[in-house]
Amino acid sequence: PTLLKRILINLVDNAIKYGHRQGKVVLRTWEEGEKVCCSVRDFGPGIDSQDQGLLFKKFSRGKNNLEHQIPGSGLGLYLVKYFAELLQGEISYSPPEGGG
Repeated sequence: PTLLKRILINLVDNAIKYGHRQGKVVLRTWEEGEKVCCSVRDFGPGIDSQDQGLLFKKFSRGKNNLEHQIPGSGLGLYLVKYFAELLQGEISYSPPEGGG
C-alpha cells in the first residue's frame, strides 16, 4: 500500500506541476483481472518527442522551458517506475492528442 500511494502521489503531483495553471487532472482507476490499473492525465503542453525516451531514467528532465522553471531532481518518475516494478507492475507514457 505504501508504494502504491507513493506512485499515485508522484504522478498526480507531476500532473499538477506540469499541467496548465487553471487546468484539471484526471485520475482514472480500473481492474483488469488480478491487476489494478490507473492513468493520470493533465492538459499541459505534453512532453517533447525527443524527451519521451528519457522519461523514466534516473536524474533526467525534459529540455522545455517550463520544466527548468520548476525545481526537481529528475528522480520522481524513475522512482515511480522502480516502485511499480517492485509491485510486479509496469508504467508507460502515451502522449494523448492535444498534449498533456
